[in-house]
Amino acid sequence: MENLVIVYGSSSGHTKEVADKIFSKLKDSYNVSIFDIKTLTEDQLEKINSANYVIFGTSTWGIGDLQDDWDIYDFNKINVENKKVAIFGLGDCIVFSFTFCDAIKKMYDILTNKKAVVVGSFENCGYTFDKSESFIDDKFLGLALDIDNFPDIVDQNIDNWIQKLKLEFN
Repeated sequence: MENLVIVYGSSSGHTKEVADKIFSKLKDSYNVSIFDIKTLTEDQLEKINSANYVIFGTSTWGIGDLQDDWDIYDFNKINVENKKVAIFGLGDCIVFSFTFCDAIKKMYDILTNKKAVVVGSFENCGYTFDKSESFIDDKFLGLALDIDNFPDIVDQNIDNWIQKLKLEFN
C-alpha cells in the first residue's frame, strides 16, 4: 500500500475535524498517517518527506492568512519536489466574503514553489462569496469548506473530493 500523509494546522479544531474525516475515508486505500504541524516531530517530518502523497490542511485567518502554525513552520524542511500533493482549506464565505479560503492559494504557492505537483482542484458547491484568491478558472485550487455556514454539504464534498484524489494520485 502506498504511503499518504495528512498534515494540518488547526486553531479552533475544525481543520483537525476535517483531517480526521479524510483520514478515516482513506485509511483502507492507503497507509495513512496524520500529523498536526504545531507538534510535528523529526520522525513525522521524515514520514512526510518519504510519503508517496501528502495532503495539506489549513484554515484561513484574518484577511486571507494561513493558520498561525503554518506561518511559523520552516517549510524548507518539507520535501515535496515532484510529489503529488493536495490541499484542503476552511473559511467563512459570509463574514470573510472577500478572502474566502485564500489560505488555499497561499499554501498552493508555497508548494508549487517547492516543485510539488498539486492535484485536487474542486468545483464551487454552492458557496457565495465576493472574491477568493484560491478560486481560479471556476475551481478552487483544493477542497474549500465552510463548516460554519454550510455544515450540511461538508461530508458530501469531502467524499467527492476523495474520489477525485484517488484518481489523480494514481
